[in-house]
Amino acid sequence: MASHLVFTLLAPLGAWGSPTLSSSNAAYKATDTAPSKSAVVGILGAALGWERGRLGPLAAGLLLAVRVDHEPVVQPAPDFHTVRKGTRPPDRSPMSRSVRKGARPPGRSPMSRFDELRADLAGGESGGALLSRREILAEGLWTVVVRLRADGDAGVDLPGLAAALRAPVFPLYAGRKAFGLGLPPDPALVEASGPLAALAAYGGVASRHPALASWLAFREEKRSECRFLSDPDFPGLDGAVARLVERRDHLVVPEGAVDQGGRRFAVRSEAQGVMPCS
Repeated sequence: MASHLVFTLLAPLGAWGSPTLSSSNAAYKATDTAPSKSAVVGILGAALGWERGRLGPLAAGLLLAVRVDHEPVVQPAPDFHTVRKGTRPPDRSPMSRSVRKGARPPGRSPMSRFDELRADLAGGESGGALLSRREILAEGLWTVVVRLRADGDAGVDLPGLAAALRAPVFPLYAGRKAFGLGLPPDPALVEASGPLAALAAYGGVASRHPALASWLAFREEKRSECRFLSDPDFPGLDGAVARLVERRDHLVVPEGAVDQGGRRFAVRSEAQGVMPCS
């Protein structure tokens, strides 16, 4: 028996980014239908109030499993954006007031967005626009299980993660800041032999949140089995794995990285199968 942290993610709208091809002037951002490991690590980091540069050990020190309680629907019309590229000004160009006063944290770019667009706004040469289409999912519901690796150091224990989810430092959202969670995570610490047993002990979402029972009944007939995803080396999978796939969602943060540009994503193996929904 080992300690597991179990919690719920409800996304009225969300976007769990998946690898897609982009060009110099266009980008298409697809979404997965279940949260990636890097997304869950980001949610936990936001709850703890940690900067991105601290998330590498957290990602390496956790085992993850996810039960898909309600399959989301990917919206047929992607979100459409146009973004001016801007140009980096010379080092001696005047900077914005917030930058001159040293308001930006160490390691962040000293240039503001206004600095990048200054020449364009003044009628100079334009760098053109980036066309971006981003998929959005709707009405997704997942139950997440987290366990600490015996040979890792995540920098926090499971009770600390549970406390952070109950009172997060930063807002929690489903992949993008525009998509806040539709329900508090409702974390619980469960002693179990593995992720399937921990999910069974946690119970179905409708039993823990009766207000969702009618919504789930309206959306679909009660299912006996739900899809689950897991780290393949998560102890206690009990032979329930149907297949192994590769997913580029293992967060790697180089030492000293602060901003988003320092993040990299490596390929990891993921076990997939089905399990009882409650």
